Amino acid sequence: MNGSYLEHHFAPGMMFLSPFVALIPNRLGLAVGVFFFYQLTTVLWLFWAYRLIPKDNKKIPVKFLVFWVLLTNQMYLYRIGSSYHFEILVVFFGFFYFVLWEKSKTIFSETQINRTKIFFWLCLSLLVFLLQKEDVGIYLLLFLFPAFLYHIFRSYQSTGKLDPFSFHKNQSLYLIFVMSIITMTYLVFVFFLYPFLHGSDSFFSWSKVLQQEYHVSFKQVSGVSKSIQMYLELLASAGLGVFQLIPELLGISFIYLTHVFSNRPWHHEVYSYYSYSLIPFVLYTGILWIKSKKEIQLPLAYLILACLFWKNSLDPNFPLGTEKPSTWYDPIIQSEVTEDLTRANALVTSDANQFSEVVSEIDKIVFSQYNLSFFITDKARLYPLEHLQNQSEICNPTNVCYVVIAPNFTNPTLWPKSRILDYLEKINLKQDQKIWQGKQIEVWALRK
Repeated sequence: MNGSYLEHHFAPGMMFLSPFVALIPNRLGLAVGVFFFYQLTTVLWLFWAYRLIPKDNKKIPVKFLVFWVLLTNQMYLYRIGSSYHFEILVVFFGFFYFVLWEKSKTIFSETQINRTKIFFWLCLSLLVFLLQKEDVGIYLLLFLFPAFLYHIFRSYQSTGKLDPFSFHKNQSLYLIFVMSIITMTYLVFVFFLYPFLHGSDSFFSWSKVLQQEYHVSFKQVSGVSKSIQMYLELLASAGLGVFQLIPELLGISFIYLTHVFSNRPWHHEVYSYYSYSLIPFVLYTGILWIKSKKEIQLPLAYLILACLFWKNSLDPNFPLGTEKPSTWYDPIIQSEVTEDLTRANALVTSDANQFSEVVSEIDKIVFSQYNLSFFITDKARLYPLEHLQNQSEICNPTNVCYVVIAPNFTNPTLWPKSRILDYLEKINLKQDQKIWQGKQIEVWALRK
C-alpha cells in the first residue's frame, strides 16, 4: 500500500477493523474497533479459564480467581487495548488458535476420530493468527521451539533413542513440527516472495522502517535491572504458575530476548501495543497453569495480586493520564493551530481554489505531518508527508493534491521543524502554490 502510514506492516488481518472505520466517522472508528476487540478478547480468555473449572467442584479454585483478577487488570493487555493501533487482533485471534491447539493435542493423543476436521480448523486458525501482523510467526516459532525440544527429550527418555521425527510415538511433536513448517513457509512468503512479486526495491523494504534508529531520549529502558523487572512483571501477569511450566517459560523468555536486544525504544521497553508479541503466549501459559494439577497457596495468591495493584499504581501507562504534558507543544501554538484547522479543512474539501478543476469527493488527497494529520478532515484521503516524493503516482487520478503543514507545531526531538521544511524543499514548491497561510497552518496545492 504505497503511501500508507502502515506500509511497513504486512497485516491483512486489519480488515477486521475496517467495518468500524467505515461506519464510524471522524477517525474514531479505529478506536471503537480496538476497544470492541479488547473487551471481547478479555471475555473470551476469561470464559476459557472458567470452562476449565471441574463441574463437580463446589468451590471456585484459587488459581481461577487469581487468573481472573490478573486478566481483568492486565497492564500489558490494557496497553494494547487502549492504543490507537491494531495489535489487539493478535491477542484476539491468538485465543482461537490456542483453543484449537489444545483441542488438537487432546484429539491426536486420545483418538483417531475427527483428526482431519480438527487439523483443518487448527491450520486455518494458525493462518488467521499469522495474518494479524508480519512478525507473529517469529514469536510463535520461538515459543514452540522449547516445547519441540522437550518432546524430543521425552521420546529419548522412553525409547533410549534420539529421534526428533518419531511422530508416530509422539503426536504433540508431530503437531509442533507441522505448525512450525507452516509458519516458516508463511514467513518466507511475507519477507521474500510478497515483496518480490510486488516489485519492491528491496526484499526487506518495509522492514527498513523497523530497523531505523530513534533519538536517545526515547530509550527509557537502559539498564539490565529494568529489563529483568519487566520480565518478572510479564511472567506474574498470568499467575506465577508460569515458573512451573518450563517449556512455556523458556518460550516466553526467548520472545522477551527479542525486546531486550532490540534497538527500537518502543519495542525494547515493551511500550504501548508492543506487548502483543508476548501477551497471547503469557495468557495461554496461564490457561495451562489452571489446567495443571499444580496448586497455589492462598497467601501467595494475595501476594501476587498485591504486587499487581501496586505496580499498576506506579505505571504511567495505567490508567491513561488525563493531563497533557506542556513540554511537547507551546500552548499558544497549539491554540492557533486549533483556530486554523476549521479554515484549512474547509479549503482541502472545497473545489473553489485557483488550481482546482472539478474534483470528485473521493479524490481529495492531503499530505500532512505526523501529528497534524490526526486533525485533518476525514473527507480527504490522507498520506504521510514523507511520501511527497511519490506524489506523481499518488496524485495521478486527480488534478489537485494538497500539502497541509504547521512547521512550528512539532517537537524538535521527535520530528524537527527542519525535517518538515526539507520535504517541501525537495519537491520545489512555488510560492503561488500556497493557497492559504493561517497563524500556524499552511495549505499548498500541488499541480498535476
